[in-house]
Amino acid sequence: MVWRKNITIMSVQFQNVYLRIDGSGASQSGGKPFGKVNCQWGAGTYEHFDLINNDDEANTWSLRSREFENVYLRIDNEGQTSRNPQGFGKVNCRYVKSPKDLSDNEKFQLIAGRPDNVYAIRSVASDVYLRLDSQGQDQPNAYGFGVVNCQGAITPYERFVVSE
Repeated sequence: MVWRKNITIMSVQFQNVYLRIDGSGASQSGGKPFGKVNCQWGAGTYEHFDLINNDDEANTWSLRSREFENVYLRIDNEGQTSRNPQGFGKVNCRYVKSPKDLSDNEKFQLIAGRPDNVYAIRSVASDVYLRLDSQGQDQPNAYGFGVVNCQGAITPYERFVVSE
């Protein structure tokens, strides 16, 4: 069930910098992790998502790209969980034909903060948080920029404005 359609996810730490998914080649991925997740200055087509309610006991959500059909955000902590100043792990995408086939790597809990539309995005699979770092970037780039990875704690780099 889609909870919110056509949302953007903007960094709190880096104003006007948005989460970006490039899911090119999705249908050739065979359901394996692929693609590029990074940042963009401003919100274009690669920066829009549907927030899917997985309707489960853990109250999980998934982020599906609006530009690339059946492409979902995926977090893999690669076995790390402790805090690291540069972050760790891999954030990419996965092509999933049906939401019932989502793995825990594509399921998240939204941890509410202040103000009301600010959230940390926690991976259900690994108990780490989505992290975005775009230091030194202040203009659009056709291929995106910056680093999107994981963190073991919530700092300003793990806080996002989720809006329609």
